[in-house]
Amino acid sequence: MDFYGYPSCSSASSCNLFRNFIVNVKDSCSFAVSAIIGNVFSAILTTFFALVGTLLGALTGALIGQETESGFVRGAAVGAISEAVFCIEVFESSLLLWQSDESGIRCLLYLVSCDE
Repeated sequence: MDFYGYPSCSSASSCNLFRNFIVNVKDSCSFAVSAIIGNVFSAILTTFFALVGTLLGALTGALIGQETESGFVRGAAVGAISEAVFCIEVFESSLLLWQSDESGIRCLLYLVSCDE
């Protein structure tokens, strides 16, 4: 009966260095993949908030524009742009506050003051 063993390292230190290198590469790739997924998720949420803000701003601006001299279309355009910018700013501020170590009450007060 023939016995085939796995190739062994000539010295234990070179095996440990190689294993440590493999573990470091694996950890680095895992970190990079999670960072990419986080950025993609953040981009999707930012786009969603901008679209919702645009729609709400367009509707509100159109209703206000219809009642004033500015007109329906101009009111809708101004409302859509301003509300989209506002929603993106609120979303980015909430992300920054979520990643900080501030208390919940301070975060809420900051987001409320962002409206001004």
